[in-house]
Amino acid sequence: MNLKSNEPFWLLKNGLISSYPSLKSDEECDVLIIGGGITGSLIAHQMITDGYKTILIDKRELCNGSTSATTSMLQYEIDTPLFELIEKIGKKGAVESYKACSDAIDKLEKLSKEIRSSSGFKRKKSLYFASKKKDIEWLKKGV
Repeated sequence: MNLKSNEPFWLLKNGLISSYPSLKSDEECDVLIIGGGITGSLIAHQMITDGYKTILIDKRELCNGSTSATTSMLQYEIDTPLFELIEKIGKKGAVESYKACSDAIDKLEKLSKEIRSSSGFKRKKSLYFASKKKDIEWLKKGV
């Protein structure tokens, strides 16, 4: 199974959805966000919600950097499996880290509904599988 590609998935799938004019004049703001990917967009949304005059800029079209190349699959798991994180920082901190990630997905789902996003946010069940026999024990530890 080849899960890698050099092409940005979302640009191939949807093309360039919107284009915004370049900033060509001096502007005043409370918050300037540099980078219009998912992180910059979420920060801008929160700053505007909190009442700050916000400007978001990017040298490219919005969401045209690494955001356009992602799978856009949100996972509550972080880069370190729970059983390893427990060994590193203890059960309380590890479980709280995972819970925070899970809560973040809930918040993104709520935000998607609030702004009537056409992003296609959908919850899906997931499954881990071992691609190599040697990985089976690692998967069993996570259960």
